[in-house]
Amino acid sequence: MQSPSIPPQETFSPLTMTPTLTGAMAARLGMRSLVFRTLAASLATNVLLGCALLLRTPPALTILVPPGAGTTEDGWAFTNDAPDSRYLERHALSLVSMLTNITPRTMEGSLARLLEHVAPESYGAMEKRLMREIASLKKDMASVAFYPSRTRTDANTLSVTVFGERKLLIGSAVTSSDPVAYEARFRYAAGRLFLLSITELSNEERDKRFR
Repeated sequence: MQSPSIPPQETFSPLTMTPTLTGAMAARLGMRSLVFRTLAASLATNVLLGCALLLRTPPALTILVPPGAGTTEDGWAFTNDAPDSRYLERHALSLVSMLTNITPRTMEGSLARLLEHVAPESYGAMEKRLMREIASLKKDMASVAFYPSRTRTDANTLSVTVFGERKLLIGSAVTSSDPVAYEARFRYAAGRLFLLSITELSNEERDKRFR
Protein backbone atom coordinates (compact mmCIF):
# COMPACT_ATOMS: atom_id res chain seq x y z
CA MET A 1 0.00 0.00 0.00
CA GLN A 2 1.41 3.22 -1.12
CA SER A 3 1.50 5.99 1.51
CA PRO A 4 -0.01 9.31 0.53
CA SER A 5 2.50 11.74 -0.84
CA ILE A 6 3.20 14.84 1.27
CA PRO A 7 3.63 17.97 -0.79
CA PRO A 8 7.02 19.55 -0.35
CA GLN A 9 7.01 22.48 2.09
CA GLU A 10 8.81 25.69 1.36
CA THR A 11 11.54 26.35 3.86
CA PHE A 12 13.26 29.62 4.71
CA SER A 13 16.78 29.82 5.72
CA PRO A 14 17.70 32.33 8.45
CA LEU A 15 20.55 33.41 6.20
CA THR A 16 18.11 34.64 3.56
CA MET A 17 15.93 36.57 6.10
CA THR A 18 18.74 38.40 7.82
CA PRO A 19 19.48 40.97 5.08
CA THR A 20 15.80 42.03 4.91
CA LEU A 21 15.43 42.41 8.69
CA THR A 22 18.77 44.11 9.07
CA GLY A 23 17.97 46.66 6.32
CA ALA A 24 14.60 47.59 7.88
CA MET A 25 16.11 47.92 11.32
CA ALA A 26 18.94 50.04 9.97
CA ALA A 27 16.49 52.37 8.24
CA ARG A 28 14.48 52.78 11.43
CA LEU A 29 17.61 53.35 13.51
CA GLY A 30 18.89 55.86 10.98
CA MET A 31 15.61 57.78 11.06
CA ARG A 32 15.61 57.76 14.85
CA SER A 33 19.19 58.96 14.94
CA LEU A 34 18.35 61.81 12.53
CA VAL A 35 15.43 62.90 14.73
CA PHE A 36 17.63 62.87 17.83
CA ARG A 37 20.31 64.90 16.08
CA THR A 38 17.75 67.47 14.89
CA LEU A 39 16.29 67.81 18.37
CA ALA A 40 19.74 68.17 19.88
CA ALA A 41 20.70 70.89 17.41
CA SER A 42 17.44 72.74 18.06
CA LEU A 43 17.96 72.52 21.81
CA ALA A 44 21.54 73.79 21.52
CA THR A 45 20.39 76.71 19.37
CA ASN A 46 17.70 77.67 21.89
CA VAL A 47 20.20 77.48 24.76
CA LEU A 48 22.65 79.74 22.90
CA LEU A 49 19.89 82.24 22.09
CA GLY A 50 18.78 82.26 25.72
CA CYS A 51 22.33 82.88 26.93
CA ALA A 52 22.81 85.68 24.42
CA LEU A 53 19.61 87.40 25.58
CA LEU A 54 20.57 87.03 29.24
CA LEU A 55 24.11 88.34 28.72
CA ARG A 56 23.15 91.19 26.38
CA THR A 57 23.41 94.61 27.99
CA PRO A 58 20.05 96.40 27.70
CA PRO A 59 20.11 99.88 26.15
CA ALA A 60 20.54 102.53 28.84
CA LEU A 61 18.32 105.58 28.95
CA THR A 62 19.28 108.51 31.16
CA ILE A 63 16.98 111.48 31.69
CA LEU A 64 18.49 114.69 33.01
CA VAL A 65 15.91 117.06 34.49
CA PRO A 66 17.05 120.71 34.70
CA PRO A 67 16.20 122.80 37.76
CA GLY A 68 12.68 124.17 37.65
CA ALA A 69 11.34 121.48 35.31
CA GLY A 70 8.00 120.03 36.31
CA THR A 71 8.29 116.46 34.98
CA THR A 72 10.77 114.17 33.27
CA GLU A 73 9.10 115.14 29.98
CA ASP A 74 10.77 118.53 30.38
CA GLY A 75 14.18 116.92 30.79
CA TRP A 76 16.82 115.73 28.36
CA ALA A 77 17.09 112.05 27.37
CA PHE A 78 20.39 110.31 26.66
CA THR A 79 21.03 106.85 25.23
CA ASN A 80 24.24 104.92 24.62
CA ASP A 81 24.36 106.30 21.09
CA ALA A 82 23.20 109.91 21.18
CA PRO A 83 22.12 112.80 23.40
CA ASP A 84 18.80 114.56 23.40
CA SER A 85 18.61 117.11 20.56
CA ARG A 86 17.35 119.80 22.95
CA TYR A 87 20.36 119.31 25.19
CA LEU A 88 22.63 119.39 22.14
CA GLU A 89 21.17 122.75 21.17
CA ARG A 90 21.49 124.20 24.67
CA HIS A 91 25.03 122.93 25.07
CA ALA A 92 26.04 124.50 21.75
CA LEU A 93 24.48 127.84 22.71
CA SER A 94 26.42 127.81 25.98
CA LEU A 95 29.77 127.15 24.28
CA VAL A 96 29.17 129.67 21.52
CA SER A 97 28.41 132.23 24.21
CA MET A 98 31.74 131.50 25.92
CA LEU A 99 33.48 132.30 22.66
CA THR A 100 31.49 135.36 21.60
CA ASN A 101 30.65 137.22 24.81
CA ILE A 102 34.00 138.36 26.15
CA THR A 103 35.73 141.46 27.45
CA PRO A 104 39.44 142.09 28.01
CA ARG A 105 38.97 141.09 31.67
CA THR A 106 36.87 137.96 31.13
CA MET A 107 38.18 136.52 27.87
CA GLU A 108 40.94 134.33 29.31
CA GLY A 109 38.69 132.69 31.90
CA SER A 110 35.83 132.26 29.43
CA LEU A 111 38.00 130.65 26.79
CA ALA A 112 39.67 128.41 29.39
CA ARG A 113 36.22 127.08 30.33
CA LEU A 114 35.47 126.53 26.66
CA LEU A 115 38.62 124.45 26.21
CA GLU A 116 37.44 122.10 28.98
CA HIS A 117 34.78 120.83 26.58
CA VAL A 118 37.01 120.39 23.52
CA ALA A 119 37.77 116.90 22.21
CA PRO A 120 41.40 115.81 22.74
CA GLU A 121 42.02 115.50 19.00
CA SER A 122 40.91 119.13 18.45
CA TYR A 123 42.38 120.70 21.58
CA GLY A 124 45.78 121.82 20.23
CA ALA A 125 44.51 123.53 17.09
CA MET A 126 41.62 125.24 18.86
CA GLU A 127 43.81 126.50 21.71
CA LYS A 128 46.24 128.15 19.25
CA ARG A 129 43.39 129.79 17.37
CA LEU A 130 41.79 131.13 20.54
CA MET A 131 45.07 132.49 21.82
CA ARG A 132 45.52 134.45 18.59
CA GLU A 133 42.02 135.90 18.88
CA ILE A 134 42.60 136.88 22.51
CA ALA A 135 45.85 138.64 21.63
CA SER A 136 44.14 140.62 18.86
CA LEU A 137 41.23 141.70 21.07
CA LYS A 138 43.53 142.64 23.94
CA LYS A 139 45.65 144.75 21.67
CA ASP A 140 42.61 146.80 20.64
CA MET A 141 41.03 146.68 24.12
CA ALA A 142 37.94 145.32 22.36
CA SER A 143 34.93 143.40 23.62
CA VAL A 144 32.53 141.15 21.75
CA ALA A 145 28.82 140.59 22.38
CA PHE A 146 26.65 138.08 20.53
CA TYR A 147 22.85 137.95 20.56
CA PRO A 148 21.55 134.63 19.17
CA SER A 149 18.12 134.63 17.57
CA ARG A 150 17.76 131.31 15.72
CA THR A 151 19.29 127.84 15.76
CA ARG A 152 19.32 124.76 13.55
CA THR A 153 20.11 121.43 15.19
CA ASP A 154 21.10 118.28 13.32
CA ALA A 155 21.04 115.36 15.73
CA ASN A 156 22.40 112.95 13.09
CA THR A 157 25.65 114.88 12.56
CA LEU A 158 25.72 116.28 16.12
CA SER A 159 25.98 119.84 14.85
CA VAL A 160 24.20 123.06 15.76
CA THR A 161 24.17 126.29 13.76
CA VAL A 162 23.47 129.46 15.73
CA PHE A 163 22.42 132.66 13.96
CA GLY A 164 22.42 136.11 15.57
CA GLU A 165 23.91 139.56 15.76
CA ARG A 166 27.50 140.18 16.82
CA LYS A 167 28.62 143.54 18.14
CA LEU A 168 32.22 144.69 18.48
CA LEU A 169 32.86 147.31 21.15
CA ILE A 170 35.83 149.50 21.94
CA GLY A 171 35.24 150.64 25.48
CA SER A 172 31.51 151.27 25.58
CA ALA A 173 31.19 152.36 21.96
CA VAL A 174 29.80 149.90 19.40
CA THR A 175 32.10 149.96 16.39
CA SER A 176 30.35 147.31 14.30
CA SER A 177 27.20 145.20 14.29
CA ASP A 178 26.85 142.31 11.87
CA PRO A 179 24.64 139.26 11.31
CA VAL A 180 26.73 136.13 11.79
CA ALA A 181 26.24 132.37 12.14
CA TYR A 182 28.42 129.91 14.02
CA GLU A 183 28.43 126.15 13.57
CA ALA A 184 29.37 123.95 16.52
CA ARG A 185 30.21 120.30 15.82
CA PHE A 186 30.45 117.58 18.45
CA ARG A 187 31.45 114.01 19.13
CA TYR A 188 29.47 111.89 21.60
CA ALA A 189 31.20 109.26 23.73
CA ALA A 190 30.55 107.69 27.13
CA GLY A 191 27.56 109.92 27.73
CA ARG A 192 29.47 113.13 27.08
CA LEU A 193 29.58 115.69 24.27
CA PHE A 194 33.05 116.69 23.08
CA LEU A 195 33.41 119.87 21.04
CA LEU A 196 35.19 119.31 17.73
CA SER A 197 34.97 122.82 16.30
CA ILE A 198 33.21 126.17 16.32
CA THR A 199 33.46 128.00 13.02
CA GLU A 200 31.95 131.18 11.65
CA LEU A 201 30.06 130.48 8.44
CA SER A 202 30.58 132.48 5.28
CA ASN A 203 27.86 134.95 4.35
CA GLU A 204 26.74 132.70 1.51
CA GLU A 205 26.48 129.61 3.71
CA ARG A 206 24.79 131.60 6.47
CA ASP A 207 22.13 132.94 4.10
CA LYS A 208 21.57 129.46 2.67
CA ARG A 209 20.76 128.03 6.09
CA PHE A 210 18.79 130.98 7.42
CA ARG A 211 16.73 132.35 4.56
